[in-house]
Amino acid sequence: MILLENKMVLFNKLVFKEREKECQEKIQNEILKSQELLKEKEIEFQKKSQDLIDRRVSLAKEKKYEMIAQANESQRILRLEKNENLLARFIEDLFKAGEEFTKTDSYFDLQKNLFEKAIAGLEKGTYYLEIMAYDSAKDQLMAIAKKNNMQIILIDMDKSQIGGFKISDIEKTYKIDCSLKTKIEDSKYEIGKMFYFELEEVENWI
Repeated sequence: MILLENKMVLFNKLVFKEREKECQEKIQNEILKSQELLKEKEIEFQKKSQDLIDRRVSLAKEKKYEMIAQANESQRILRLEKNENLLARFIEDLFKAGEEFTKTDSYFDLQKNLFEKAIAGLEKGTYYLEIMAYDSAKDQLMAIAKKNNMQIILIDMDKSQIGGFKISDIEKTYKIDCSLKTKIEDSKYEIGKMFYFELEEVENWI
């Protein structure tokens, strides 16, 4: 009887040790799994954190470039507006210079030459001549017209035209515009190109 009990005790010990060993192995495996899972989560978290940092850095760079582009565009617009204002003032100065030019001998000669060229292809007949009432070359133009068998009806040209003259046929089907204002305005594009070129040269030099 005692021998049987001893055997039972021994058996139970062996079974207990085996179970204990299995439990230890399971516990160890679970610990390893937990450590691996924790490591994976740490890596995943680090990756997400880095992705978030990279994304924020990228957005910051994009915002920076956008702000720089906006600043450059604003500067370009301001520079363009400034240049356009300068050009407008320059054209106004040309108009004023034109008014002074009408008081010179060179203007008298210019009027004479322009008038001769303007009527060179015209037939004999009656024409309207718009010219300033006080234009120094008016009498000379009338003499040239008479010499070419042209009858002239004088019309006082508006002061806004600065100087020069305009010729139209009696039916007013066409008009030859040689006013100083028109000549300046027709040359505005070329004047603007030269003006902006000079401004750019000055800006580059500065």
